[in-house]
Amino acid sequence: MGETRNLKEGNKALLAIYLVAHGFALALAILGWPSSIQHVKAIAGAEWGKAAVPILITLVVTFMNRIGKDQVKLALVFWRINNALPGCRAFSEHAHRDLRIDLGSLKKAVGGEFPTDPGEQNRAWYRLYQQVRDSPSIEDAHKEYLLFRDIVWLTIPSAIMCQGFLLYVRHFKIGVVYFLACGAIYLLARMAAILAAKSFVRSVMAAASAAHEPSKSQIISL
Repeated sequence: MGETRNLKEGNKALLAIYLVAHGFALALAILGWPSSIQHVKAIAGAEWGKAAVPILITLVVTFMNRIGKDQVKLALVFWRINNALPGCRAFSEHAHRDLRIDLGSLKKAVGGEFPTDPGEQNRAWYRLYQQVRDSPSIEDAHKEYLLFRDIVWLTIPSAIMCQGFLLYVRHFKIGVVYFLACGAIYLLARMAAILAAKSFVRSVMAAASAAHEPSKSQIISL
């Protein structure tokens, strides 16, 4: 848990940039791109107030990342309620799709046979992860997955709150465009999170299988 927390801390700045850019783009859509300083001065104070609301909303949403439950984030990414993590299919599916993984060595690493139950697969995979977690490549893969997973989660409450505000102030056209843009962001971030998660799972198994391969000196002695 400590390492996951540290990886999340490392992603905090990127998530903040994403949300601020999100709110800033919506504010520009409300105000329009200023053509001159005089244009900026001519914009009524009420319009500035309207434009500031989306930015404030996205900043508030930043804190929601702390209270978002992992089960909810997983459901939004993988569209599964039970056994959502790719680790639940690590040995039955993902291990056979990566040429870096030596299946014989991987079997030895998990005790001789691959588990078939989804929960057992995830627990066996997690034990392998504990053995190779300090590898820089594993840390990078894990961090990338957490980043895209959190973007998926943060896009949802931000979109709902900002969409509600746009309907309240009767910016219907902007609301439609914004809704479509958020939908596209969600789908792209979801796909990126899924690919990153699968890469993370496979990288752990590849590193673990390599660690259990016999060395050249052992082969010669045999």
